[in-house]
Amino acid sequence: MKYAIVLCTAVVALLLVAGCSQIFPPPPGLTTPTATPTAAPQATTPVVIAVTTTPVVTYPPTPSLLSYTQVVIQKMAFNPPVVTVSAGSMVRWVNEDKVTHSVLFPASTHISMFSLSPGQAFSQTFPTPGVYNYTCSIYTSMQGSVIVTP
Repeated sequence: MKYAIVLCTAVVALLLVAGCSQIFPPPPGLTTPTATPTAAPQATTPVVIAVTTTPVVTYPPTPSLLSYTQVVIQKMAFNPPVVTVSAGSMVRWVNEDKVTHSVLFPASTHISMFSLSPGQAFSQTFPTPGVYNYTCSIYTSMQGSVIVTP
């Protein structure tokens, strides 16, 4: 995942540099090879490149400084299977199993599915009170819930 982000950033940087440089023909009548080069005029319209990415996994920048409730994926189960948090709290899932799992919120309109390879983690903030049921779309017997209180 980190490699993909670095690669994407490098490609965007190359595109920006390539878009900012232009080759200008010599002025009319100037054909001698000993001519002194002149500075290329600056572009007056900025180049804007829109890059869209779909986050798969997010990592809290410094877990020791953030407050969150953790769910560990281990032995083909979410542990604990039900967590209760206050509105605005963060829940973090960590895959400590030996196989890939997912965290899928089938009834949610604003939370997607996140695939977690062994060792990966995913965090989600829950701003609105309610019950958020989730499952592993790969191993559907794995189920869990986040209960968000006001």
